[in-house]
Parts: sequence; C-alpha cells; structure tokens
Amino acid sequence: MNLNQTTDILKNTSPAGNNLFISATPKINSIVDAINSEFNSIPKIESPVFIPNWNNRPEEDKAVISLNGIPFLTAGNVAAIIAAPGNGKSSVCEAAVASYINKDADCLGLLVDSCINGVIYVDFERTNIDVWNSFYRIARRAGKNNGQDLNNVVIAGMRSIPRLKERLGELKNLLENNACGLLILDGAGDMITDSNDLPEAIECRILLRELAVKFKLSILTTLHPNPNSLKPRGHIGSEILREAECVLVIKNFENYKLLTTDFEHGKNRNSSVASSAYAWSDENKMFVSTDASIMEDSKTGAKDLAKRNKIEEMCTKVFFPANSYTYTEMLENIMQETNKSKSTAKRMIEDILLWKILNKGTDGNYRM
Repeated sequence: MNLNQTTDILKNTSPAGNNLFISATPKINSIVDAINSEFNSIPKIESPVFIPNWNNRPEEDKAVISLNGIPFLTAGNVAAIIAAPGNGKSSVCEAAVASYINKDADCLGLLVDSCINGVIYVDFERTNIDVWNSFYRIARRAGKNNGQDLNNVVIAGMRSIPRLKERLGELKNLLENNACGLLILDGAGDMITDSNDLPEAIECRILLRELAVKFKLSILTTLHPNPNSLKPRGHIGSEILREAECVLVIKNFENYKLLTTDFEHGKNRNSSVASSAYAWSDENKMFVSTDASIMEDSKTGAKDLAKRNKIEEMCTKVFFPANSYTYTEMLENIMQETNKSKSTAKRMIEDILLWKILNKGTDGNYRM
C-alpha cells in the first residue's frame, strides 16, 4: 500500500453509524496533510543509472587537454602516458601544468583548458628537491617570475609517504581542500603495493573512476612499460588501459622524442590520432616543441640511407606481391624474415612507419 492509498482510506472510510469517526474526520485530515507535507519535503534521491530518452541528451563532454589541437582527455575521464624511466614523462606532466597557467607558452603541444577549477600534480617517485625543481621548471615554462602566483596549481611530492593507505589518504585530503579539474598522478604504480596483483589493480581502476566522479575532475596518469616493450607493466597497466579514454606513449628517437597515440596499444576514444614532437634545447635548458617532419626527414640522411634501403628491400619481400597484415602478423613475418628478436623487429617497425615505407589502411592493416 502506498501513501496515496493510505490517505484515501483515512479520508474516505466512514463506517456506518460511527459518530466518533465522523467527529474525528477534521483531525484525520490534519494528520494526512501533515504526512503529505513531511513526505514532500524528503529530498528525491536521483539514481546513478542513466537511461537515455529523447529529452535528456547530456551536454557534450568538454576537452580538458588537447595535443596539437586534438582533444584526448575530456571531463570525468582518465588518460595514460606510457614511458620508460628517464624518457621524459615528468617533463610532459610539467608541460601540461604550465599550459594551464599560460596557454601561450611552449608546452610541447599540450593545452589544458584554463576554465577548469585548478590542477593538482602529484609526484609519487621523486625526492623533495626534485619536486621543487619541477615546480621551478613549470613556473619558468609558464613565464612566471619568482614569487608570482601559479593560478590554482598545487604540486605535491609524496615519496616520503611509504604506506599506501597513508598516501591515498593524503591524496583525498588534497582533493577535498583544493579546487581541481585536472588531477595528474605521476606514477600510477605507486597507488598499489603490487603491480601484478589483479584484485588490487582492479580496485585502483575503480578508485580512479570514483575520484573522477566524486570530485568532478579528469585524471592524467603515467605508467612504465615492460622491458623491451611498449605494453604497460603488470595488471595495473592492463586495467588502466581498459579504463582510459586515451593512451599515449613517449617514443625516444636519436634527436627528439615523440608523444603519440599512434602505437600498438594506443587509442584516442573520442578523437583522432594525436602526436607531438619535442627536443632538448641547450639554449632554453628544457624540452621545446619541434617539427616532427623535419626530424623524420633527418632519418633519411646519408648515414641512414643504407639502413633505409635494406629495410625497404626486406619489406618488399615480406609484403610481396600485395599482402596486408595486422601489426602482430607483420611483427611475426619480419622476425621470421630477418631472424631478429621481437624487440629488434619492433624497432625496425618504428623506422618503417617513420620512413613511411608502409601505410596503415582504414581496415587497420599495414601494406606497402
């Protein structure tokens, strides 16, 4: 029986000959009105389950970060950057923070929406002096002088907090006490005790989504790859790959680095391929943006010409007469043709794609 049925019974039921009930009717009506008033004052609890219809189309998710004009992280989502230790992932994180402070600065192609509430950058790995130097580089890249405000940016080093429970507690404390639209977690592996523990990795993935929903923010995090591979390490890497809206990698070439979604495990769920090249500048004492095409052309110089010709000849054999292969099939065939290890064959494929010897078709297969 619902509330309406109950009130109807109280108001309309009048046993024949029951004068006592009739005389009590005004009091009953008063009680019913009080019940209705109290019931209507109870706040309605909205279900977290979204059921679409013709009248409830949500607004488009706004891009929180873009790379050379290509959005790769939208509100409420997670993105991940895969990079080997020492390959520059912290420099990319610093550039993202600097772009929020000053959209006109050289931030390696990254641009964070300046309209979000703020940025919190958490470094789990580096010492306090390294974190301070990171703070200094961010300010310098953004064009800020000594003593100037960094505009709703919080940089936090957590290397001195060894226990995971305490670390996560400090993270939530930061979020509860600071405005934040973008949370950068440099070192997702430090949010668990064992990167190969599947239940713990799943719990970490759920935690990232919980933080994004609860605090209405987006998350950019970093992962280390397996040795001689671009696949992120352990179950934590696999779980974040599954959760992420976008997965990028930092590729290390002779004269420059390339931040891109265009690799075996890369994706950009809601947009196209995003890439940006950058190189070290002795003059500026930091990484600066560079033209990828110029760097790619340098690979065709005289000292690399023989190597390129040899690889092109090998591709002609593998793809003769008009074969097309998936990445995995191409890798296996190159290993068989050249008798090289898997890691060496992957590096050869990087050169092949960089030199544009092969093309990736709309079906996802590679062909000459």
